[in-house]
Amino acid sequence: MKTTDNAWPKEIKKTKQRQSVLSILQNSDVPLSAADIYSEMEKGGEKAWMSTIYRILELFIKHDMCKCQSQNV
Repeated sequence: MKTTDNAWPKEIKKTKQRQSVLSILQNSDVPLSAADIYSEMEKGGEKAWMSTIYRILELFIKHDMCKCQSQNV
């Protein structure tokens, strides 16, 4: 997923955690799970609850900033 800073919707507040999640998504060549994003944030020394990551992803999906790719198990 490649977007620019100009793609940030005006109605979404830009927080450090949201920017971090978006950056992780933008720099990935493969789909990531919330757990993958959590791990990447920890590697970068950032803290976030899994519930926060899920809420951020839901917000991004709602505003077409990313897409959900479900996997049937």
